[in-house]
Amino acid sequence: MIHHQLTVKRLRNLWAILSDPNVPEGAVIQLSNDKEFSPIRVAMEDKVQIENADSQMLSRIRALSQSKAKALQETKTKS
Repeated sequence: MIHHQLTVKRLRNLWAILSDPNVPEGAVIQLSNDKEFSPIRVAMEDKVQIENADSQMLSRIRALSQSKAKALQETKTKS
C-alpha cells in the first residue's frame, strides 16, 4: 500500500513538472526518492557518525586530562 502511495506521489510530482510552462521542451527531469539507496547519503551519514564518535572521544580525553591535572594540582597543594 505504501509503495503505491509513493508511486502516486511521484507521478503527481512528475505531472506537475511536465505541465509547468517554465520547464523547457526536452529538459532532463530527475525525481528524487528519499527511500532510494544513495552512496552519497550513506557517506554523509557515516561522516556524521564518525564526527560524533570523534567528538565524544575528544570530550572524554579532555575530561580525563582535566581530572589528572586537578589531581596533580591537589597533590602539589598538599605538599
